[in-house]
Amino acid sequence: MTARAIIVGLLLGLLIAGFTFFNDLVVNRQTFLVSNQLSIAVFGGLIVLLLAINPLLWLVRSTAPLRSGELAVVVLISSIGAFWPGFGFFRSFVANTAVPQTMLPLRADWQAQSIMSYVPGVTGELGEGHVRDWQALGTALRQSADEAQSPLRPFWNALPAEARQPLLDAAPQGRVDQRELWHALNKALHNPAIPDSQVLRSLELSEEARALLAKAQQAPLDDHEATFLNRWMLVAAARELPGAPDLVLPPPPGHGVLFMDGQDTPQLTALRQGATGDRWLAPWKLPWAAWFPTLALWGGLALVMSGAAICMALIVHPQWSRHELLAYPIARFVELISQRQTGRALPDMMRSNLFLIGLLAMVALHGINGLHVWFPAVPKIATQLDFYPLMEIFPNAAKLPGHWWYFRPVIYPSVIAFAMFLSTQVAFSLGISQFLYIFVGSLLLARGIRIEYGEILPADMELLQLGAYLGMALTMFYTARHYLTRLVLESTGLSRQRQAPRYAVWALRVLAVLAIAGVLVLRSVGVPAVMAIIFLALMLLMYLVLSRIVAESGFFFAQCSWQPVGVLVSLMGLEVVGPTAFMVLALAGVTVLADSRTLLMPYLVNGLRMTETDTRSTPGRLTPWMMLMLVTGFATAAVAALTIQHSLSLNVMDSWSGQTVPPMPFNAGRRMLAELSASGQIAQAGTFHMSDLLHLSPAPQAWLILVGIGLVLLFMLARLRIPGWPLHPLIFVIWNTDPIFRLGASFLLGWAVKFAVVRCAGAKGYRSVLPVAVGVIAGELLMALFWIMVGTAYYWHTGLPPKPYMVFP
Repeated sequence: MTARAIIVGLLLGLLIAGFTFFNDLVVNRQTFLVSNQLSIAVFGGLIVLLLAINPLLWLVRSTAPLRSGELAVVVLISSIGAFWPGFGFFRSFVANTAVPQTMLPLRADWQAQSIMSYVPGVTGELGEGHVRDWQALGTALRQSADEAQSPLRPFWNALPAEARQPLLDAAPQGRVDQRELWHALNKALHNPAIPDSQVLRSLELSEEARALLAKAQQAPLDDHEATFLNRWMLVAAARELPGAPDLVLPPPPGHGVLFMDGQDTPQLTALRQGATGDRWLAPWKLPWAAWFPTLALWGGLALVMSGAAICMALIVHPQWSRHELLAYPIARFVELISQRQTGRALPDMMRSNLFLIGLLAMVALHGINGLHVWFPAVPKIATQLDFYPLMEIFPNAAKLPGHWWYFRPVIYPSVIAFAMFLSTQVAFSLGISQFLYIFVGSLLLARGIRIEYGEILPADMELLQLGAYLGMALTMFYTARHYLTRLVLESTGLSRQRQAPRYAVWALRVLAVLAIAGVLVLRSVGVPAVMAIIFLALMLLMYLVLSRIVAESGFFFAQCSWQPVGVLVSLMGLEVVGPTAFMVLALAGVTVLADSRTLLMPYLVNGLRMTETDTRSTPGRLTPWMMLMLVTGFATAAVAALTIQHSLSLNVMDSWSGQTVPPMPFNAGRRMLAELSASGQIAQAGTFHMSDLLHLSPAPQAWLILVGIGLVLLFMLARLRIPGWPLHPLIFVIWNTDPIFRLGASFLLGWAVKFAVVRCAGAKGYRSVLPVAVGVIAGELLMALFWIMVGTAYYWHTGLPPKPYMVFP
């Protein structure tokens, strides 16, 4: 580890953090700079360093070029900067926190359920689940009409006149129209005159209510604040009723879940419309004060969990790299392409004719196909196969999600090349997984069993995949049980033998602190501690298993299809989780875990493996620089994303992150509330007590989690006990995800190529063709960067989006 490697890594990481959002969402319609674990920005930047920067340095002095160990440090640090601006966080952060309130006026179903009343800080209005007994409240309100000193009298007076008479008419029967009372009372909560009642001011008010009253003495409250004050006074008034201390629940605690607490403010209007004309806003002119609560909440949680990812990568690194000797195909590629003899300008690999053949073949392929997009007269080299006629033979397969990818597969040369770095078992498993999925799915459909997928609330396939994740985690913990035992004993001070690396010991201690911090962040917005712990544990499970997939298989486009909050609901039941915890955790999921394809931890496990080529680049020495890149990358990406979107408006977002993802939590919440209301359990779901854990009601299909665990353990046992067993249990982790639908055919083709080479030419022949695979990967990375630069130049010159050409998915 050298100072220049650290500096280059930090500068490259900051450049990626600042430019990625512009490339991916403003220029748009071209290869993403950061869209998977083989980040174009990072690994394409590595190729530029090898082909351009190092030769220039060599011209200055023969020993000046960056060594392979230094390049590994550059890749590791810059990867952290690449995490923030893409799918990891800022790609959808602004939309997730600012779009829902713009959709609300158009969504009658959200309004009918008062969905925003369950989101902390948004409104003081009542949701159906915020009143334990609507009949009792209606009776008490009607009785207050005859009692001048009743604490509910001000609310009776504030009710619309047309709502009072039905309450009086219902007195003889003792029944009130719940929905009519609900909406009438919400109208009354907007009455600014309610706090003037001396009866209410004499009650024991909450700290929040007293603060709002004090503020009202200085200046009139706006409608948002007045509604909250009235809600708190209603809570206090209801507590005075005999036998009903919690008849009306207080509003959910916390702020910042949505931008400007979901209010239609001038700041939101400016964000929605963008800057006037073609003018770009300066970063210091952005409404940072308005953004601070939301950035502090979700950005704080993302930073905490990213720090936890660094700690977990440090913990598993000795076990995976030294004890289990995982393949690390991505790290192996970097190692092969960056090895260079001292005194030479170019790496050894780049002086191989086979490497040049692979590189030039990709330059020709993407050069011709890119020109075809811009100039249709140029003939195109086909990279997509067409098996659509087979849909008539396999009609059930054509009904499965993602069927268009396995009936019309696209061939990705880099995926074929990466298969050359894998064991034949892993490569075959990746390639055959989609066909196994087609077979099982078609069999189930033929027997009338639907294959369903959810968004936030999981369906059958997500629960099966969760079980596979748990099974993979169990096998990892069992394999590493001795190492983990020593690590826990040393981190708690129960053992002083110091057999585990010191950086791993401290990483475990810091991980525990960060986990507590994450729980406190979620607790600040009304999530019970038990649910926060389970939610964060599921996030860490996702980090761990996806990192293992990338480290062991080189599957650089791995993705998870389940959301932690959906798992909570499946295991505990809707009435135990409750509306507020569900809404907060659903928003946390789509904001902090918007898309798992670019999680931070897989970048880190590969990066740490790469740095082993330099004995001076120990994980302990690298950790402070990784933390620095984490924080500075977050700040840089925040400035870039918010500047672009305030300048160009929310419309700059793509359809996925700007339109598809933001309403997901609210659509799922609406369905949840409707189900709770229909079952009569919505009143019980408003609060959580530890005793509720004794009355869990798992989803009927939760047994599929056990099936997923069993399949992974069964295949793992077969792998260990049956010689020549061809399948790896990671099949069940990836087989129902979009990435394997896209890349499965290429992995299968890569397995076939490697199998043929090894069978015909042996191990020596296999090693001799590796330069071709390295050249193919390098060539695709280089051409992806080339067309990105072409598209960016075209956009700057014309102001129009470039022709769509993507090298990687």
